Amino acid sequence: MTKAPETAADWPAELNEPLFMLDSRVGEIAKLFASRAEALAAAASASPRVAVTRYATAGATAVIPVRGSLVNWGDVDLSRYGATSFGHLAEALHAAASDGAVERIVLQINSPGGVVEGSDTVVDALRAARAAKPLVSHVDGLGASCGYLFAAQAHEIVITALSRLGSIGVYTGHIDYSGMMERLGLKVTHVASGQHKLDGSPYERLPDDVRAAMQDEVDDLRIGLVNDIAAGRGDRLTAAAALATEARMYRGRVNASGRSEAIDAGLADRISSLRDLLASTTRSYSPTKPPKGKSMDTISRADHDAAVAAARSEGASAERSRIAGVMALDEAKGREASALGLALAAGITADTAKSILAGLPKSSAPSLPAGRAQDAPGGLVLVQSASAPGELDQQRQMSEFERGRAIARGLNLGAKS
Repeated sequence: MTKAPETAADWPAELNEPLFMLDSRVGEIAKLFASRAEALAAAASASPRVAVTRYATAGATAVIPVRGSLVNWGDVDLSRYGATSFGHLAEALHAAASDGAVERIVLQINSPGGVVEGSDTVVDALRAARAAKPLVSHVDGLGASCGYLFAAQAHEIVITALSRLGSIGVYTGHIDYSGMMERLGLKVTHVASGQHKLDGSPYERLPDDVRAAMQDEVDDLRIGLVNDIAAGRGDRLTAAAALATEARMYRGRVNASGRSEAIDAGLADRISSLRDLLASTTRSYSPTKPPKGKSMDTISRADHDAAVAAARSEGASAERSRIAGVMALDEAKGREASALGLALAAGITADTAKSILAGLPKSSAPSLPAGRAQDAPGGLVLVQSASAPGELDQQRQMSEFERGRAIARGLNLGAKS
């Protein structure tokens, strides 16, 4: 068993490392570090070590939970704290793979992801288990980032209708306390040896070269992430397709067209409850066959950079066209301020804006002339002419602009998952 740090102060350094995790859930790791580290250290140092049950069984199926934040704390059971340690998960996989009474392994996943370091230990254990026995991932809730990386190593990914999969990306962060320290009258003096020893220090502004190095690191980690996912999914989700998701989340539910977006995107294979999955007969896989796509489909750094540049260019072009389309509607005439408020909201299509604008009264203020600016959204801006309306008319137009924005917010079209 890996010995836990002796004090809580030894844990938080991991929070500055790159994360395979949903941004909205990173607070869980911070809370876990702050509130549980000392208790875990005490538990880890207790002796003697007692035997642990590493997985539950349902007939001849081993059910291994992958829950909450995923952290690199060695062979420590964090289930009571709503988290999973890489070492503990890897040992559970090894035990199930070598258990003669176990015919199938099911990963029970509900995780937003976690830290990068140590995740490769679990990926290796998953591939070894897959080579030995049928391995199925069941996602009920979240299978995001590192959680999805683990799910993708199975022969099959089964999900519930309301589960979300994806967030195939990497991020890190930097907190700059220098302004706060200055207001408090405090100054931190660093004494260091090594040009890059203080890169990312929270007590100074992040230099451009350090920011660029951090960006390079997360880009490289993302390339490794999509390649590892493709090694498990093969033709169902290639490295290029995983990269093209741009870390989007996909729901399992069947939409109005009768399709599941997660399955259509290649992130999952079918929908089922855990109960039905465990009650079903073990499917036939090829446990000794290497994951298809492991060597045939990989993404290089050049591929990644080209894809990012293309996506940004296509996205900017599409956004300009969308905004221009809204402003060119006949229904926008006399309602320019409201139309602009709608157009600047992500997700508002010309058809949606047309139906909304048709139900709005026309402005009683003079129309603002449409101008163009190279760096404006869609190349369109509203400019004041020499015969600009008075202050009251400006206030009225601003109110109409905010009305358009409020309508767009009410539609919640910016939500992607």
